[in-house]
Amino acid sequence: VLYTLNKGFEAQLVVSLSSLIENTAENLNVFIIYDGINQKGYQFLKDFENKRVEITFLKAPEISKKLIPDRGAKNQFYRLYIPEIFKEYSNIDRVLYLDCDTLITKRDWKICLQLKWEVMH
Repeated sequence: VLYTLNKGFEAQLVVSLSSLIENTAENLNVFIIYDGINQKGYQFLKDFENKRVEITFLKAPEISKKLIPDRGAKNQFYRLYIPEIFKEYSNIDRVLYLDCDTLITKRDWKICLQLKWEVMH
């Protein structure tokens, strides 16, 4: 699972991550691409780690100046760099991108797993 995060959205990510962990039974590898985060926010998110949840923070990629938005945050473009960011992780064959303000229910997660199966087969 991949999230992108910029300063000021840590609380939304905490809620999303909590709902993801609560509504899934599978082991989770959570990646957070960040563009600025304070130590308190970093540690709070790392505290979600346990024997079935691993959280990895990845520094935001340098993005092309052509992609700088006229409104909104530049982190909305980080998902375009997923193939480049994950090429060093050869054990990962797919990535589920979630906005940091997404709530996950058990029904949502079952749909995600079903879509994964349909895409892969």
